[in-house]
Amino acid sequence: MVEIEIDYGRHEHRYHPWISQDDGSWARLPDDAVQVAEDSVVISGRLAPGDNRIAAHPVVDFERAEAWYARWMETEPGLRRQVFGQSVDARPLEAFTLLAPPHEASRPLLVILGRSHPPEVTGAFAMDGFVSAALQESGENQTPFDLVILPMLNPDGMARGHWRTNAGLLDINRDWASRTQPETQAAWRYLVALGMLERERVVMVDFHSTRRDLVYRDAYAPEDWRAGVIEEWMAGLAAALGASAPEPRITQSANGETSKAVFNGIGALAITWETSDDAMPDAARQAGGVAYSSLQAAWR
Repeated sequence: MVEIEIDYGRHEHRYHPWISQDDGSWARLPDDAVQVAEDSVVISGRLAPGDNRIAAHPVVDFERAEAWYARWMETEPGLRRQVFGQSVDARPLEAFTLLAPPHEASRPLLVILGRSHPPEVTGAFAMDGFVSAALQESGENQTPFDLVILPMLNPDGMARGHWRTNAGLLDINRDWASRTQPETQAAWRYLVALGMLERERVVMVDFHSTRRDLVYRDAYAPEDWRAGVIEEWMAGLAAALGASAPEPRITQSANGETSKAVFNGIGALAITWETSDDAMPDAARQAGGVAYSSLQAAWR
């Protein structure tokens, strides 16, 4: 029998732990193996022989992300991968694009962002589901969008084990307007170079995690093209996911620093997709896939 106590100090428990063994698979620890106090948690039970890893979520590290990227490119051979900049620690910032020639302003652009905050793993699973559905649709028919995927905006925070910040100790999802950090500078420069500001219609989805399933969105005037799309999109999500659909929550963007605020500011339809901390990986991925399908249905 092994007993492990984690003292959070002035902080509180948030994530139910998972365990992984030699084969690399992850399993959520049984509820009776986790005793939560106000500022600590005690994990107890018998460990199997070999290496055991306990983490807040199944770990999506660089190796696992690379496996996702390989699957994306196998699904859609036309997907292009390129480095668009460097992080503070000189790690490559990568983009995946699927752009139908010619790159016309009338063709809508769908921008997908991920991993600004390293521990928000459930959001990463949702992003994978969203991207996979978009690429699958492109292979079978044709997605109505040009796609730009920036799946790991904070590789330094990932490598260093930071909670929310990059190597410059700044939350880069609070840096989209000021763009003081190389990650946001490079991402914005890259998107502008792709003609984002000349596009008639842009949709941006930024994947995160929080304590419950939410979609942070803006409200738009009835004559705004975004108004009808967002309403149909959210209605489609509710119909497809039922009680497990994320709650749409209007948080109006006005001179904010988040990706949602800045992209709404340039006339994009922008949302922040928040997956529950407690979501199982397959459920998060499935919800992400439904999110793309519902968007495409609302678009057409």
